[in-house]
Amino acid sequence: MVMVRVKSGRSEFMKKGNRLFVYLSVFLLGCSPNNVTRELDSILGLEEPSFKVEFTKNDFFTFNGEGYSIQVLKLSDETIQSFIDQDKSLFPVDKKGFTSKRWVKNPITVEEKEIEELVTTYFIKDEKSKRYQDDITKLLKSDRGYYSYYFKSIDESINYVLFFLVDTDTKKLYVVNTEI
Repeated sequence: MVMVRVKSGRSEFMKKGNRLFVYLSVFLLGCSPNNVTRELDSILGLEEPSFKVEFTKNDFFTFNGEGYSIQVLKLSDETIQSFIDQDKSLFPVDKKGFTSKRWVKNPITVEEKEIEELVTTYFIKDEKSKRYQDDITKLLKSDRGYYSYYFKSIDESINYVLFFLVDTDTKKLYVVNTEI
């Protein structure tokens, strides 16, 4: 969030010709991959999934692009049952510029250790976020859910992950967005 000091109805920040920066920042935040609620149909493979936002925390973005965000959605009974019953090998739909992993049953594989670490070991100060991060760590080792993700790599090292994890018992969808 950009904090500005307002003086006579206009901020000093805005007077100095930084409007483009503010407008661009607002546009980029509105298009953030963390705001997946508009794309849930293509992520889960369901028409009009029903959910409530339980938690959202953004520790994003520094000027070099590093950051971490977590969002927890409580899915309705109908949505979770439809998700369980469908062919998960078709979703999420591909995104240009990303490598995607279709939905698979937990636990996460040893080959995906780098993805798991990016999702579960990012340092967070917020206690509630830490608890959700711990829930994700435990869930990934269990067999009671499904996970999927998009990622980007630079020089054979993963630098961006948008990770989805469905807990079929608690009916929660965890969405983690991390960039290093």
